[in-house]
Amino acid sequence: MATRTAVQYSMDSGNALSIYWSALAGTTADVGDAVQLPAHGDISIQVGGTFGSSTLSIQGSNDGTTWTTLNDTQGSEMAFTGATFKTLRDVPRYIRPSVPSGTGTGLWVALYARRTAP
Repeated sequence: MATRTAVQYSMDSGNALSIYWSALAGTTADVGDAVQLPAHGDISIQVGGTFGSSTLSIQGSNDGTTWTTLNDTQGSEMAFTGATFKTLRDVPRYIRPSVPSGTGTGLWVALYARRTAP
């Protein structure tokens, strides 16, 4: 299993963040670095790459050890077998992508988060 680095960009004086994980592959059972977004409640996810037989999921954890697939705003699991764009409903302490198996290569995740109004 390889852990892929999260590249983060801050925008609008920290009110918005863009986080990108690349080179994820099911052939090596990759996960992405876990990130914390304590002040950012509006989160959208875009995924792409060559999925093959892989399923890429967006996982969350509040303890950094036990991971669960998160849900989108429609209540569906954030588990992808092709390129798509969804908005995250759940807001855990930690978020990461995971590709536990399959033939997918060159998978990527782009997360955009903005602070919600107080």
